[in-house]
Amino acid sequence: MTNSRLLEKFQKATFSHAYIFSSILSENKDITKEIIELFNPNIRIKEIKQISAEKMLQETFLNKYIRMDILIELDDGTLVNIEMQNDNKDNIPKRLRYYSSIITSYSLPKGKHYIFLPSVLIMMICSFDLFNQNKPIYTFTMNTSDKDNPTHLEDELNIQVINILGHIDNLSVDQKAFLKYIKDGIVSTPLTKKIDTKVKELKEKEYGRLGFMKYELDMQDSYYSGFSVGEAKGRDEGIICFHKYLTNLNFNNENAIKTIANSYNLSEEEIRRIIESSTKVS
Repeated sequence: MTNSRLLEKFQKATFSHAYIFSSILSENKDITKEIIELFNPNIRIKEIKQISAEKMLQETFLNKYIRMDILIELDDGTLVNIEMQNDNKDNIPKRLRYYSSIITSYSLPKGKHYIFLPSVLIMMICSFDLFNQNKPIYTFTMNTSDKDNPTHLEDELNIQVINILGHIDNLSVDQKAFLKYIKDGIVSTPLTKKIDTKVKELKEKEYGRLGFMKYELDMQDSYYSGFSVGEAKGRDEGIICFHKYLTNLNFNNENAIKTIANSYNLSEEEIRRIIESSTKVS
């Protein structure tokens, strides 16, 4: 993507863009505090001790890294992960499960007893309805026993999936306004006005523009790197399967080459090169 295209995308970007979202929340504890309390009225935050934007956590055993939009530590030790999700990649439930396990591992230093595990809250704000039930908020208190006699495990893990497309009639005025702001950019409450002002300020600053462009370029690099690896792996596996297919035919390979060349509109020489390459791969 050219710089001019990136700049155009930056100018059109809203609060729902991952970079802008994480920047606003990490730089403004008051806004972050209000958003958490807006959807969790049972939580009263005296102080946000720490906010980490684009937090990288490593799962040591697998040497696998995950990137989180925002990871917050509250004054009582509770860890809150807030994510903005604009693409339904069909893996979100398992991603939420993985995130919760990594946050839990991250929060318990080596040698500490399990009683020191903090409460964990994951809030994922989605621009789509993940569960197709038209609810604005899906709340999951993990590990509840059978329906007839429900018992909570009290593991202090809670997950909220907030759907900006859901039916909002039963929400509070401030909750409705927040979801409408993310969806349509409508400013109607002190919180949405505060967020909108900070978004405009960020987009006027040089570091905001450069940070946005770096984020987009990093995402492109990750995409094309993954695409290239997948393409190469698929090609190698395809060649091996193709070679096995040829060698398992009940007629001689010369006839097979002609048949496949005609079927796939390739020359016989191209088919022979594929066979030769597959022999090296296998």
